[in-house]
Amino acid sequence: MNRIIVIGGGFSGLTIANKLTKKARKYDLDITLIEPKDHNFYEPDLVFYAFNNKKMSKLYKLMHKLVKKKVNLIGMRAKKVETEKKKVILEDGTVLYYDYLILATGVKYIEKDFKYSEQQHIHNFYSPSATEKFRQMIKRFNGGTIVISPSTVPYKCPPDSEEFTFILDSYLKKRKLRDKTTIKFLYPLSVPFTVKEAAVVVAEMYKKRGIEFVPYCNYEKVDIKNNKFISFEGEEIEYDELVLLPIHEGQDVIKESGLGDKEGYIPTDKFTLQVLSLIHI
Repeated sequence: MNRIIVIGGGFSGLTIANKLTKKARKYDLDITLIEPKDHNFYEPDLVFYAFNNKKMSKLYKLMHKLVKKKVNLIGMRAKKVETEKKKVILEDGTVLYYDYLILATGVKYIEKDFKYSEQQHIHNFYSPSATEKFRQMIKRFNGGTIVISPSTVPYKCPPDSEEFTFILDSYLKKRKLRDKTTIKFLYPLSVPFTVKEAAVVVAEMYKKRGIEFVPYCNYEKVDIKNNKFISFEGEEIEYDELVLLPIHEGQDVIKESGLGDKEGYIPTDKFTLQVLSLIHI
C-alpha cells in the first residue's frame, strides 16, 4: 500500500486527489485529502464576479460532493509535517503517516493585518467580501483615476491583475465612462509581466487601450487622507479608487514544519515541483 496524503482541498489539491484515484488500483494507492473547510470555493472566478451581478454563492460547492469515493476526506487542519518520520500531525493531535506527501496549501491573504482593507476607496478582488465591496463601488463609479498595484511580490496568479485591468477597461467602455477614467497599472519590474514574451504582448495591449503602465513602482504605504499611493521609490500617485492586492504569505503549516522560507514559500524544482532535497514531497 502506497499512502499518499494531499494537504489542501482547493482547486489544485482536490483535482490531484481525484485524478490519483484513477491510478489507485494499479499502484495500490491509499489517498487522503486534508481540508478543514467543508466547502470548496472557486477563487479564479472572482475576477469576473467583480463586474457582474451573479450571486457568489454559486462559487461554493460542498467538499463531500466533489471528492471521489476512493479519497479519504479529513475535515481538519494539518498542524505540522515531520518529514524525517513521514508523518502529518493534525490540529487535534491525530498522526497520519505517508509514503508520499502533496502540498497544495496555497497562500493566505493577510487582510486582517492589512490596515487599508476596510477603507472606502481601497479595494481588491481576492476574497468574496472584498470583491463585493469593489462591485458596489464600480456600479456607482462615474469617472476618475483608478490605480491597480500589488502590495507585495510574489502574489497569487500574476495574470489575474492584468486580466482584471483589461476587464475593467472593457467594463468602463460599455458604461461610456472610459474617456472619463484614467487607469494606471503599477508594477515593481520594468515590464508588466514576469514572462518576457507575455510582457511584450501585455505592454502593447496597455498602450493600445490607453492604460498607463508605471514600471519600477514598489508599494510602501498609502496616504489615506490625500488618496495617494506612495512607493519605495518616492513616487506619489493620486487615485480616486485604488485596487491594492493584499499581502500574500504561505500557510502556517508550512512555516511550522520548516518547509519554507520566512514567508512560507517552498523551494521546489520548477519542472517537477518536487520539494528540494525531499524526494517524497
